[in-house]
Amino acid sequence: MIMLDNVMYMDAGAQQAAEMDGKRWMKLDLKAAAEASGDKTMQKQLTGGLDNMNQDPAQQLALLLDSPDLKHVGAEKIDGLETQHYKGTLTFEQMLKANNSSKLLSKQDYDTLVANMKKAGLKGYDTELWVTEDGYPARMDIGMTLAEGKMRIRADYTDYGTQIAVKAPPAKETLDLFEMLKGMGKA
Repeated sequence: MIMLDNVMYMDAGAQQAAEMDGKRWMKLDLKAAAEASGDKTMQKQLTGGLDNMNQDPAQQLALLLDSPDLKHVGAEKIDGLETQHYKGTLTFEQMLKANNSSKLLSKQDYDTLVANMKKAGLKGYDTELWVTEDGYPARMDIGMTLAEGKMRIRADYTDYGTQIAVKAPPAKETLDLFEMLKGMGKA
């Protein structure tokens, strides 16, 4: 996923591109979608966190590490970095608490989200974290079991503080979801 100027680009992959006229990327202009909705609550939900998307991973990680459900496993090298390894199972609520974007939800929406995840059979997240001496994550492995099956996500984190030039994918490889939905609405 790439975020650039309130626009989200999601890589659908080569296989999906074959079904989308060769367009590998799906584009969603969150600000345009929010404005078009005319719904003030939706506008806040879609754009309220855009100015604060870059959350401090050390602060988020500290919230997770405060959980008594994560246990220290020991020192371990990850990608050449000295880290401390933690492992345990966290609840959906614990994961939400560590993500500032969940604060954009109303209490009712938050409660509904939690209830729906429980209804889907999510018992928790099998979590493994490797944390550098600076308090930043080097790696995070998350496992989830739902009624539909198991899912595993691994994220490796590097190059904190490095300036990068974010570029949008080429237009010829991009399907604009908002424009497509507007067209469907007219039909």
